[in-house]
Amino acid sequence: MNKRVIPIAAILLLSVVFFGCQEEEPVQLTFEDIYGRESWEVEDDENSLPVGLFTIDKTNDITVSEQGDPETGLTFQISTTGNEPHFTTQRIIKALPADNKVLSFMYQSSADVELSISLDIYNSDAFTKMFSLPAAAGWEEYTFDLAALMARTGWGDVGADFRIFLGDQAGVDLTIKELQVRPRTPEEEADANALYLTLNPGTQNQLDEVTDITEIITYNAITYKYVAASGSNDPWVWTQPRPRAIADDENSLTFEYKCETGGNMQVFFVVRGGAATPALPFDAASEWTKVTYDIAAFKATALSNHADAMDEGHPMRLDINGTAGVPFYFRGLKIHK
Repeated sequence: MNKRVIPIAAILLLSVVFFGCQEEEPVQLTFEDIYGRESWEVEDDENSLPVGLFTIDKTNDITVSEQGDPETGLTFQISTTGNEPHFTTQRIIKALPADNKVLSFMYQSSADVELSISLDIYNSDAFTKMFSLPAAAGWEEYTFDLAALMARTGWGDVGADFRIFLGDQAGVDLTIKELQVRPRTPEEEADANALYLTLNPGTQNQLDEVTDITEIITYNAITYKYVAASGSNDPWVWTQPRPRAIADDENSLTFEYKCETGGNMQVFFVVRGGAATPALPFDAASEWTKVTYDIAAFKATALSNHADAMDEGHPMRLDINGTAGVPFYFRGLKIHK
């Protein structure tokens, strides 16, 4: 029998080729490799900032000077120097309590500023525009409820920070202090628990457009563009079914709006005769304007005609008149105490 002998040199060559063709195992970087420390957890005495209080850590297109005591809150004097001004806070070394949902600070500003915020610059779901910050010569409080944005991202754990964008203008002087994420006040909690109404654009009449154009992610900023058709005489849109009943003591209707012409809104608590408010007037407004109406008497009339008029599950109807062909923008439509 003939035997074929493979030279040892050939075996070695094949081994080198085989192992050389295998992919290398990826290198697993540790937390310490990336951040230069074992974790964000530290001993209490390493951190002089109370939980929920923030300071400015990194900046872009701004100059910052700070004054005060970190334990009671620093004051930051900021001047914007370019068209992409923003600052990033320090990373927190203790998780925020679950009730801490409201970004707030005291401020003075030489001009209006269009604010926005990111809770994670690598996650688009963590970004939102915020309500504009009005110019103020004296100290004013600015607040923004982060609960909806936090729910999207799970933000608030050890290592969390946030970035605030300060519009796109150079030459703005802004002073802020008491920069924090704190619990809601009782008034803020009551506002968050109001009955906010959302629209059902699929059920409408004589409208050229009814669109959700929300850009500000917070509970009270769902925003709609409503355009009644030119020449319309009965424009309306339904809401989604109410997620809960209208309480006996919820006797106010509030929303913010912008519209180049005045008009009125009539609200049907249920879509039946004898269950509506009269026409509630609003004036022309080029800037966001808040209006509140007392609806107690109208609720009583609706209930006298329909015992279930305030019950959970009913869609409502909004008849917005007098604005045919002109966009009517509104947000934060709510029934509340």
